[in-house]
Amino acid sequence: MNKIDEIILKRDTTQENRRLYCLVLFDYYLDLYDKLVEQRFSNLKHHGINNKAMINFLFVCLHSVEDSYGLFEMFRHFKIGCGWSHRIIDVSQPDVERLFAMMPGYRLTGHKWEKKSPQQRSRIWESLNGQPVADFIKDSSVSQYAVMIDRGINELISLMPDDCLADLTLRRQAQTDWIKWMDLTGRFNLTQNTANGIKSRNLNICQNFTIEELSADKQLLLKGL
Repeated sequence: MNKIDEIILKRDTTQENRRLYCLVLFDYYLDLYDKLVEQRFSNLKHHGINNKAMINFLFVCLHSVEDSYGLFEMFRHFKIGCGWSHRIIDVSQPDVERLFAMMPGYRLTGHKWEKKSPQQRSRIWESLNGQPVADFIKDSSVSQYAVMIDRGINELISLMPDDCLADLTLRRQAQTDWIKWMDLTGRFNLTQNTANGIKSRNLNICQNFTIEELSADKQLLLKGL
């Protein structure tokens, strides 16, 4: 059995297993996102990965919409959010913190995602011997979703304007430009419904979005790039 599957399937419940698979996929995404930013800005030191990475993950999910929800299918039981909670899972805040502590390679410090040192890894990943999730995920039971993340990074995130990837300066204008680009004059169902979901603390994917809305958003996003 694949090492990731072996570790996760030892957990207590099916629901816990699903949450851990989602965290592993998000961890995998953060690793690819970090590498992309480092390649794009090779002369930039300490760029960090901030909330843009979280929201851009929503765009990767959006890009995976075909005849089904794509990555949204994997996360449909969870609240994929940003901002007030930094959560991607539908559990209480203490449980969010507990589960994020189980992410293999990253931790949330303030508003930035940072790589964990081997000593900071949760004990449940000991059998990976310090190797990244990327070394195993392609053979795991969620490999199809990893492929969707690969495609989103290569075809979508890599095309985003620079200000959408990293905060190059502390200028407020850069953040304002990013919000304007993301919103595309407010035509995205994704950004509107996510904003409404954050206000009401309801980010259930199936309740907030239809495949038709997401498909329309995908075409709008590609047009905007």
